[in-house]
Parts: sequence; structure tokens; C-alpha cells
Amino acid sequence: MTFPRPSRNSLRADGVRLRVVWPGHVWRSWKERWFVLDGHLLKYYKGSGADGTSVDTTGELKGVIALQGCQVTTCEPKEADGKQCCFKITPASRKVYIIKAPDVDTRDSWIEAVRVNAGLQMTGGEGGASSSIDLMGEADRAQTKNAVEGGDENVTLGDFELLKVIGRGTYGKVMQVRRRDTGEVYAMKVLKKENIFARNDPKDLQHTIAERNVLALINTQEHPFILGLKYAFHTPAKLYYVLNFCNGGDLYYLLSRCKKFKEAQARFYAGEIFLALQHLHKLGVIYRDLKPENVLLYGDGHVKLTDFGLSKESSTAETFCGTPVYLAPEIWLRKTYGFEVDWWSLGCVLFEMVSSLPPFWGDTIKDVYKKVIHTTPAFPPMTPECQSCIERLLERDPARRLGSESNGEGIRVHEFFAGLEWDALLSKQTRPPFKSKMASSEDTQNFHKAFTGQKAIDSVTDLSALTDSQEKHFEGFTYVPGSAPQGAGEPTPPPPAPSATSSE
Repeated sequence: MTFPRPSRNSLRADGVRLRVVWPGHVWRSWKERWFVLDGHLLKYYKGSGADGTSVDTTGELKGVIALQGCQVTTCEPKEADGKQCCFKITPASRKVYIIKAPDVDTRDSWIEAVRVNAGLQMTGGEGGASSSIDLMGEADRAQTKNAVEGGDENVTLGDFELLKVIGRGTYGKVMQVRRRDTGEVYAMKVLKKENIFARNDPKDLQHTIAERNVLALINTQEHPFILGLKYAFHTPAKLYYVLNFCNGGDLYYLLSRCKKFKEAQARFYAGEIFLALQHLHKLGVIYRDLKPENVLLYGDGHVKLTDFGLSKESSTAETFCGTPVYLAPEIWLRKTYGFEVDWWSLGCVLFEMVSSLPPFWGDTIKDVYKKVIHTTPAFPPMTPECQSCIERLLERDPARRLGSESNGEGIRVHEFFAGLEWDALLSKQTRPPFKSKMASSEDTQNFHKAFTGQKAIDSVTDLSALTDSQEKHFEGFTYVPGSAPQGAGEPTPPPPAPSATSSE
């Protein structure tokens, strides 16, 4: 079999086979997969293109290997079912990828190619001081001025009419705005740069930039249940994110009105949230902050996952972040963690939807910690299928947690979701349990009057509050559709190397 050499941006293989080995689990059969090496991510697809000789990147994406910080070594035959010319990729997570090459030269070339891309700096990383990280990279830095779809104008605050305040947060506020030339209504998140540096914590800056970059990454493969980024721009004093406006409120607001959901209603929302999380994981993103407040409801009643300030572009992470009552035990214990933390949070949200309170609610952080680490939640009356799903999502061992294998496929086939038409759900053909009656696309009745009663203005900020070195971190922040989503610049080209085979 002939194997082509990987180019700078793509690594392709005919008859590629990939095996995923999980501690405590039985090795699975070798399966054919097609690969694309995309910067710090190694993506693998199920099928080839129509010609049978190239990868179909529009087809089913089976998974993503985050290469940053991974180890890649040769693999003894005894580790690969006796197969020769194998190597393994070991990310910081517990998964091990065994890859078989047709010959030694091919294997060695692949090892070198992966090592080169594993050394790329990722956007919004958690390590290092803010003065030493390159948050944007040359590709995005060149994008400080971008053309809008169908035109050549630059997006500025002047392109929008400020309508109402719809929320406030730690660093700024969210306003409902209208684009002057098209009349389209959006939500505009405004952050003061000086507030981002106020605590002298580099993670505040990293989370802010990570949100921009994760949103831009999501736009490369849009999803019906994720709120994507329309534009991002900045002034000397502030950062501006422009997103689609969701006027249906959020899941927390809906729960506060209903107290709790029927299981069929909870199944609908849990299903849409699951599909959104699964998509993020395929892009190599750990969400880390799932809670009802971050699940917005669009005007049609379907969910939109939002607020990506804590999202991590990696298959693993080590930082303590998120909302305490929804955090997985491995985060509390400050262990390296992976996508499984999002499935734990889904279990917490599902429990709350059918019982009205999170499973590990406590009056203090210490109480929450003790409950998450040591106790089992008391289940109110519910069907065995629902309780089983929650119990398996709240498994303390991440390797045994429901959803830990095959990017959540165990959740999809769990008996609690039996009868749910996943394709219909994804295409929004399933009727939502609730749908707000809106007077217009600008209706804000589902937002708190404490916010909507405030005057929507762009407040004056001290322009001298930032140093030149602080301001430099925001070079390349601007984004419009078509901008490069990468925050770490163009990937370093790996040396020529034939592709390989692997197993799943």
C-alpha cells in the first residue's frame, strides 16, 4: 500500500487504523481512520472522499487528539498485538493511541511530525505568566482590521445601535444591540480591559482571550446548539464580542419558573446539551462551566450553549475553575482531567432539572467539597432509567463515567434516552417543551428588569489604565466571519513523512 507524505497542514493515510487504549478496559479491534494534522490537533475521520484516495473532512469526525504536551514514542510489538512498526501517542489524558506504520522509516517520520506539532503553543493556555504567553500569534495579529461579509468595511462600535442592558458580569456588561445597516439584533458583551488585569492574575487574561478563540474555532464548524461569535473588536479601553441574541432567557430562568421538569422535558434539554458538548469535544475543547445559567434558550425554544471564558482548547487540563456545585471530583482534587468533567456536569444539570436542586448543594464551599468527594446524592422519586443515567454520569472514576468512551456515545445509547430521535433533535425537528411568546425579535421579557431598566450606554473609561505591554496582548483580537480561528498562528510545518495506520 502506498502512503503519501504529510503536508504542512494535513497528514493523510490510506488504510489508517487507530486504537484507543484505556486503563482497565479491553483493547478494541483495529479500525480504519483518515487523519488531518491541524496545528496542535490531530483529527481523525471515518471515511475517505469520493475518489477513495483523500480524506473527506466534511464527513463524520470521529475524534480529536490534542497534541500539546503529548508524548510520542516507538511501540514494542507486545504492546500492539504483535504488530511491527508501531508507535504510540500519549496525551496528558489517560488515553493511549497505538498507530501502525507500514515500515520503520514511515514510523520515524510520523513520530517527528507529531513531535513538531506537539510543540506548538496553544491559545489561552493555563500555564506561565501573562507576560510570556503569545495569545494571538502572527496569523491573528495580522487580522487587526478585517472585512465584513460581503464588504470591505471595518466593524466598530459605531456600526451598532445600543438598545438595552440585558446582563452584567465581573468584567463588564451585556447589551442588546442592533446593526445599523442590516437591522439585525445581536447581543454585545463588553469587557473593560483594566478589569481583566485588576487582580494581577494571568488566568483572567487567558480566560478572556480563550473565549474569543474558542468562539472563533466553533465558527469553523457551526452547531445548532452552540452560540457562535459574529464579530469581535476592541478599542484602547474595551473588548467587544458580538453574538446572536437569544431572547428566550436561559435554563436557570425557566427552571426557576417551573421548579422542576418532567423527565421527558429534561430528556429533551439534556439531549441538546449532550450534542453541543460532544461537538465541542470533537473540536478538542473542554467546556468546564456547564450550568443552567450558561444554557441559553433561543426564540424557537432550542438551547444555545454560551460563555466560553473557562473553555480549554485541549483534551486535558489541570486548573481549578467552573461553578463549584457542578465540578467533577477530579477538578476538586486538582488532578489532570479531560472531557469527562463535562459529562459529570451534565449529570448534575440533569439531576437539577428533575429535582429542582443540584445533587451536591451546600451552604459553603467546604460543604460542597465534602459532598462531591464523599457522599452519594439523595434521589427523589424518578424512573430507574433516569436514576441510572444520573448515577453513571456522577461516577467518581472518570475512566468508568458514562460518556468516557467514544466521545460520549455511551450516553447516546443509554436507556434513559431510548426513543429519542437524535437526528431529528440535531436538525431541530423535535418540538421543544417550552417556547416563549415573543412580541418581536427585540423582546427582552425573559431578562431581569434590574438590567433592562438600565440605560444602554458605552461608559467612559480611563485610557491610561493599561501599560503598553498589557495592551499588546490584545493585538489581533478583531474577528469577523472568515478570519483565521487560530490564536497560536500558523502551525510549524512538519518534515515530509508518509502517513501511518492506527487503531481505535
